[in-house]
Amino acid sequence: MKIEHFNNVVKQLKNADKIYIYGAGDVAKEVYFCLSHEPYNFKIEAFYVTKISESTPSEIGGVKVVVFKRENICDNSIVIVSVLEKFRDEISAILEVNEIKNRIFLTFESDLWSKFRSALFEKHCLQMKYPYLFFKENGQNIASGDYDVEDCKVYVTRSTKDKPLKQTFERRKWEYEILAGAALDNVNSSYVRDDKGENISLKNRKYCELTALYWMWKNTNDDYVGLSHYRRRFSFQSDDLKMLCSGDIDVILTTPVINVPSVQYMYGKNHDIHDWNVMKNVIGKMCPEYVTDFSVVGNSNYYIPYNMFIMKKMIFKEYCGWIFPVLEECERVIGDKDDAYQNRYIGFLAERLMTMFFYHNRNNYHIMFSNKHFLE
Repeated sequence: MKIEHFNNVVKQLKNADKIYIYGAGDVAKEVYFCLSHEPYNFKIEAFYVTKISESTPSEIGGVKVVVFKRENICDNSIVIVSVLEKFRDEISAILEVNEIKNRIFLTFESDLWSKFRSALFEKHCLQMKYPYLFFKENGQNIASGDYDVEDCKVYVTRSTKDKPLKQTFERRKWEYEILAGAALDNVNSSYVRDDKGENISLKNRKYCELTALYWMWKNTNDDYVGLSHYRRRFSFQSDDLKMLCSGDIDVILTTPVINVPSVQYMYGKNHDIHDWNVMKNVIGKMCPEYVTDFSVVGNSNYYIPYNMFIMKKMIFKEYCGWIFPVLEECERVIGDKDDAYQNRYIGFLAERLMTMFFYHNRNNYHIMFSNKHFLE
């Protein structure tokens, strides 16, 4: 996603007579939250849905939710499609049939949506005086110098259940694919396996990509180490990484996800709030210095997703030495879940714990945020 494209989209929205959001679910609420705050301050005319159901809200933030009608949209209006990817094509077809040409897709995984969130979060951090840095694709980054990216390894998690990619993506020389949960599937693979050496590969059903993270912690010793996903990659290129690692950047994280009305509320809506409360109790007992951070993150609108990062070796070791004992105690208390998706709770809790850890250490490390690129 080029910065020029993002700037052109923002300009289009500024010049539109009216802006509508197609969708009324969590993604639409997050997009509304983003666009109605600085640096955007856009007015949303209405939320469109294909049909009204029992779960459809009558309004969002005081803005009405109505059934989509072509005659309500003037020529210089823009419709923003804000839904999960699985609904995108259906809504796109509706807009196409109705000859709505001015449409923008801010779907959950889209690169453009990451750009919008990044600008909002950067503004928020400036207001809160957080010392975070933000990767700029136009080259205006603080770090500079010379660094051999051979000393940086970003492990890209794979599994035997990966869906085929529609897009081609050439693996960069600092990316190494690792099979997470390798001990659970008896398959031959050219990938690095997380069941070699000291590992917790058998726990992959609960720990998700964290079984790969654990393997990295116990079996690697690179100057910089990172984790990403086969469908989610850091948006910068090798020259960018070389520049960043040669400077004083300690940690690179992905642009936070927006939660409305709060991180804690949305965790309870999408998962089991009991797990959140267990995590709270474990934090209080094992690392009480993080209790305030737990409250700040839980009441905020942002958390760092996907357990993705690039870190200097010593910080990586410190982070893993902190998070795994906390997760292991949560696992001991919570145990197994019958629902396969909710049984991934360790991976879900880890995203919020990562947010707490780096919020707590915001003044100790030089932390930079970067967008990720999503592969269809």
